[in-house]
This record gives sequence, C-alpha cells and structure tokens, in this order.
Amino acid sequence: MVEIRNILLFFSSTILFLKINAECLRANPCFCQINENEKIDISRVLEEVTYLNDTIGKTTYTFLGCKDVNYTYPYPNSTTIGPGVLLRGILENDTIINSTILGTANQIKFTKDDKNYLITFVNGSDTKNIQPSITLLCDNINQPFLKLIDDLNKSLVLSSPRVCILTEHHGMSGGSVFLLILFIVASIYIIGGAALLYFIRGARGVEMIPNIEFWKNLPGLVKDGAIFLLSGCRPNFVTTAETYDRI
Repeated sequence: MVEIRNILLFFSSTILFLKINAECLRANPCFCQINENEKIDISRVLEEVTYLNDTIGKTTYTFLGCKDVNYTYPYPNSTTIGPGVLLRGILENDTIINSTILGTANQIKFTKDDKNYLITFVNGSDTKNIQPSITLLCDNINQPFLKLIDDLNKSLVLSSPRVCILTEHHGMSGGSVFLLILFIVASIYIIGGAALLYFIRGARGVEMIPNIEFWKNLPGLVKDGAIFLLSGCRPNFVTTAETYDRI
C-alpha cells in the first residue's frame, strides 16, 4: 500500500509540475511571469515597426502587438478593421475583399509546447474549434518577422530577440538577511560558548550550554513578565492560581 501511494504521489506531482510549467502567469497581454527569476515580455517587439505581417497566396496575417488598435490594410480600396491584435485578410487582385479579427489583447494566453512559449488567442477565432496561436521564437536576428506556418489551424511564428525568456536574479530580502544574521550569531554563541566551557571549565553534557541557568529560568521569567503585564504593570500585584490559569 505504501509503494502504491508513493507511486501515485510521484505521478500526481509530475502532472502538477508539467501543468505549472505549461503556462506562465499573465500580468498583462505583453507580460507573463514564469517563475521568480524568469519572465517573458513582448512589449518591445514592435518598437521599431508598426506591425508585422506575412502573406501566402491569397491570405495575409497581421500582428499588431499587445494593444488593440484599428488597422487599415495598405491596399487599393483600403479596408479598416479593428480593434484587435491579430488580423486575417483575404486578397483578390491585390485587394482585401474580406477581413477578420482573429484575436484581441484580452484573449492572449501564454502557453508552452515542447520547446517554445506561445501566445494563444483563447476563443479568438472565427472558427470555434480553432484557437489562433503565435509561437515565440527566440532569435538573435535584430529585425523581427512573422511567418505563417498553418493557415488551416491559424498557426504563426514570431521571431525576435525580444521574445526570449528574461532571467533576473533578485537579492535577498530584508527578512532573509535578518534570519541569516540571526542564525550565524546563534551558531557562534552556541558553538563558541560550548567550546569555551569545554576547554576552559571542563564542562560536559548539558553543562556545555552557554548560560544554561538563564535558559532554564527563561520560561518562568516569561510567565512572570506576562503576569506583570496582566496586572496593569503594578509591582505589588499578588499572583493567584486564577492568574496562572489566565496565562
């Protein structure tokens, strides 16, 4: 029974681990926190360009970043569509004859496949069974580009060094520093004091504990202090069994 329980715990923890690592916590449409030290921030992808697009055959896809905007296709008989962040247009004779918003900023969800993180537009397709997605490909090429992989499933790839996972190392918090100092001081006090008592006074066993009489009397001192406070800080207060029961 113990072995079966351990196996179940192992698989449940593994599934939980995979689930945690499949997504990162989205703070806004551009930003998600993977863990304490890692994050993804795609807000700077379109700093140098207004939009990214890719056209294959009669289909063109346009990515407008993380903020919903109205977009006008730069073709004859201009067509304005929006607000949204992922658009799809159908061309005929170099003219947009039909356009669709595939995703908006509030539909962005960060997920992860085997290798890369993606932004998936949940409920953001003109087909209910398909959720458009953009794979974030970390690349050293300075000029970002958008590439259509699968028009049927509305899958694209966004390549840029600005979609890479950002790693930052945080310093120790004030509480951690305090606890570390407290641990070091306590270790020096106990180990150093025990060594001095051992070699100088020849103490053995519990006698090696520094100020052992103080530590023995500490619970009683704490109780007396509590009684003194409950008495209104009156030095002539007489303790009773009822007072001790209140402690």
